[in-house]
Amino acid sequence: MVCADSKKLNFKKWRSRLILSALILFDGFGFIVAGEVLYLEAEKTFFSHKKSDETQTESQKRLKAEDGFWDQYQDVDGKGDSDSCDRFPEIQNGGTVKKALPTLKEFALKGDKIALCQLGLIYMQGLGGVEKNKKAGMAYWLKAAEAGDAQAQFSLGMVYDYGNHLTARDPKKAFYWYSQSAAQGHFKGGFNLACIEQNSASPKVREKGNTALKQFSDQGEPWAGFRLGEYYIGRGADLESPASKERKGEDWQQAAFYYQRAVDGGNEASMYMLGAMYALGHGVPVDISKRNDLWQKAAAQKEERAQRMLGKSYLEGDGLPQDNKKGIMFLRQAAENGDAESAMLLANMYHEGVVFPQEDAKALAYWQIALDKGDEHARKFIVRAYQEGTGVPKDDQKAEALLTEGLEKGSPDIEYAYGSSMLEAAESPEEEADAAQWIKKAAQQNNFFAEQKLADLYARGQGVPQNPEAAEKWQQKADKILKEAAKEGSVSALKDLASGNLKENPKKAMKDYRKAAKQGDAEAQYMLGVLYFRGQGLRRNPRMAAVWWKKAADQKNLPALKALGGIYLSGVFTPDAAQTDPQKSRTGVKRNPKTAAKYYKQAADLGDAEAQNVLGELYSRGQGVRKDWKEAVKYWQKAAAQENAAAQLSLSMAYKTGKGVKADLEQSDYWAQKAASGGKVSA
Repeated sequence: MVCADSKKLNFKKWRSRLILSALILFDGFGFIVAGEVLYLEAEKTFFSHKKSDETQTESQKRLKAEDGFWDQYQDVDGKGDSDSCDRFPEIQNGGTVKKALPTLKEFALKGDKIALCQLGLIYMQGLGGVEKNKKAGMAYWLKAAEAGDAQAQFSLGMVYDYGNHLTARDPKKAFYWYSQSAAQGHFKGGFNLACIEQNSASPKVREKGNTALKQFSDQGEPWAGFRLGEYYIGRGADLESPASKERKGEDWQQAAFYYQRAVDGGNEASMYMLGAMYALGHGVPVDISKRNDLWQKAAAQKEERAQRMLGKSYLEGDGLPQDNKKGIMFLRQAAENGDAESAMLLANMYHEGVVFPQEDAKALAYWQIALDKGDEHARKFIVRAYQEGTGVPKDDQKAEALLTEGLEKGSPDIEYAYGSSMLEAAESPEEEADAAQWIKKAAQQNNFFAEQKLADLYARGQGVPQNPEAAEKWQQKADKILKEAAKEGSVSALKDLASGNLKENPKKAMKDYRKAAKQGDAEAQYMLGVLYFRGQGLRRNPRMAAVWWKKAADQKNLPALKALGGIYLSGVFTPDAAQTDPQKSRTGVKRNPKTAAKYYKQAADLGDAEAQNVLGELYSRGQGVRKDWKEAVKYWQKAAAQENAAAQLSLSMAYKTGKGVKADLEQSDYWAQKAASGGKVSA
C-alpha cells in the first residue's frame, strides 16, 4: 500500500555436484543452453510499480538524522504541538537528543504520552547514542498510543502496515491505529486510513476512501492526487488486493486530471506516470516533448523510474537525441537510488560489452545491487560468476551458499534451474519426482519456463502422473504470460512469440520482431533483416535487410556482421551481382568488397571461425583489402585451430607453396589430413 511517509504512493542432499552446477544451465545474457529465452523482466511496462517500503521521503530520511530530530519532535500530532516544546525546554535552540533523554525518561515514567512517543522514536532509530532497539521502541509507542498520543498511534499503524523483522504485517491493526490517530485529526493518519479504505474489497468502504482522498487532494496533498490517479487507471498501490482485481474499467482522463494536480504539487511519482501517459497517449494526446519534460523534472527529484526511462530513451534515441553518455548517466542515477531494473540493465551491458567495454567485475557489482534490492533474477548471474571465477575469485562455497539461499527464499528462477538440473541427472523415478516438485514450485510463482516444463512433464508423465488436462492447463498459463509480456513490450517475450510464429504465421512473426527491433534489441534486428532478405512475412527487400543488419552489427551482433559481410561481398539484385529485378533501384545492394571485408574483420576479431576463414581468403586475393599472404595465413591459423575445414585446407596449401609462411611439407600434410578427417565447417 502507498501512503504517507513513503516515496512511492509505488535468468543429492541432492548430489552436491548438482547444487554447484545448477545454474550452469544459464548461458549468456538471457538464454539457456537449450535455446529457451529467459525473461529477465528488463523491459517492464511503463506502468510498473515499486513496493512502497523500498524508498523513503525526505521526512523519513530526517527521522534518521539527529540534527532533524527536534523538527519531528515539534510535529508529534502531524500538525504541530507547541505545548510539547513548553514542557520540554531542552528541545529548543538546537538541543540534542542526548541532553533531552533524562527529561524525556522522567516524564515517561509519569505516563506522559508525548515523552513516551519520542522515546519510542529514539529507540526505533537509535538516536542520541542510544542503541537501536525496535522492541523497546514498539513498547514505548504502544504505551503512548494507549494513552491517546496521535503520533504514536500513526507510527504503530505504519509498523503494522509495512511490518519489520519483529512485527509481521497486520492490516487489521494498521487500520485500527490509523483510525485512532485520524479520529484526533492526525493528517497523515487520516490519509493512510483513506489509502487502506480505497483498497478495500467492499465497494462502500472503497468509495469512502476515495471520497476522503479527494478531500485531501482538494486540500493540496499531492500524494492523494497520485493515489486517485492510480485508482482511475485501475491499479491501486496494492496490486494483489481484491479491489485492484475488481477494477475493470479504466478512466484515463480522470487519472490524468489527478496526476496533473499532484504534479502541480511537486509529486515526482505523478510526474513519471503522467509522462508515461503522454508517451502512450492514454487520457492525453501523445506528446513526447511533455513526456520528456515531466520525466526530467521527476528525475531531478530522484524518481528512479523516470531516471531509468530517460536513460533508455537516450540510449535508444527514443524521443531524445541518441546519447550513450547521458543514457548511462541516468541509468546509474536510477541504480544508485535503488532501481533494481536499472542495475540489471547496467550489469548486462558490462557483461555483454554493449556500450561499455566488457568488464565482469562491474557487471557483478551491478547484479549485486539488483539482488540487494530484491531482484532475484540477478542471483543466477552472481552464482555463475562465483562458479566460474568471472569478475571475482572462483568460490564454490559462496556459489553454493547463494544458491541455497535462493532456494530457501523461494526464488522461482533458482527453483527452476535447480529442478531442471536434478531432472537431467535423475537416475530413478523418485529422483525425477523430486525434480518435478522444484519445477512445480517455480511454476506456481508464474515462472514461464517452469510452466512450460511442467506442462511437458504432465504430458509425458515424467516425475508426475501423466495428466493431459494438467499439461494443457500449465501450457495455457505459460502462453498467457508470454502474450501479456509481449503486449506490454517485453523484448524477450516478443522474440519468443516471433520465433514460435516463424513457420505458421511469418507476418505475425515479422511484426513482433519489428517491435523488439525498434526497442534496440540486436537479435531482433538481425532476425528482421533475415525476414526482409528472404521475403518472409513481407515483400523481399535486401536493402532493408542490410539496414536492420547494420543496426544489429553496430551492437556487435555476430550473425549480423557475417550477414553484412556476405551481402556486400556478393551484392544482390544489381547488375554487378549478375541479377535483375524490377525493383532493383530500391531493393538491391551493390557489391562492395571493402565494406564486406570490414564486417568480416569485426566478426573475425570476435573469434568466429567462418569469418576468420573468409577474411583469410580476402587477404589472399586482395579483395576489399590489400593483398597480404601473411595476414591470410594468420586468420586461417585462427580458424583452423577451431576445426574449420576450409581454413585447414587453405593453410595446407600455404605451407605447400610457401605463401605467407615458410614452406613446410610436413605441416602441409598435417593440415590436409585434419581437413579431410576432423575439420568441420561452421554452419
